[in-house]
Amino acid sequence: MYAFLGILYVSGYNVLPRRRMYWEENDDVQNRLISTSMRRKTFEDIFRNLHAADNSVLDPTDRMAKVRPLIVALNRLFMDYAPIEQSTSIDESMIPCFGRHGCKQFIRGKPIRFGFKSWVMATRLGYCLQFNLYQGRRGNDKQDCGLGESVVYNFADVLQTHFENLKFPLFFDNRHGKGQ
Repeated sequence: MYAFLGILYVSGYNVLPRRRMYWEENDDVQNRLISTSMRRKTFEDIFRNLHAADNSVLDPTDRMAKVRPLIVALNRLFMDYAPIEQSTSIDESMIPCFGRHGCKQFIRGKPIRFGFKSWVMATRLGYCLQFNLYQGRRGNDKQDCGLGESVVYNFADVLQTHFENLKFPLFFDNRHGKGQ
């Protein structure tokens, strides 16, 4: 599994038009690190059959239900190994995606125009403490506030439950609320 994740990691930096090209014999496209660490068929089988959630018990209201267990596990690990810093910021980020999905966004005038919009809480050095994917309009957790304020409140609740005795100043832009 480490080799599989390593291949995914390397393929993010050494981008080729087709995944099969990493195992080709041509000198201009072959990646010896990838081709010697795992056979192509093994990689394709894992890639095709790897699931983060049980399809029989998916939440029909969650449009990210298939990756929700992975998001929950990552957020838990992020908080467990978080460096304790006093400055924390909340902002949105884009994850590039050119495939099809109902939650994919198009934002004109941005460096990444197509992809998934995510809410990110990070330290001043860039360590991600929590993230959540935007799923479009739906009911907010906090009824008396907008979407941006609801995101700030939810992330603040996570900080308060994980670091009970510490106080953190939160920094966010005017899109996320009035700061009350």
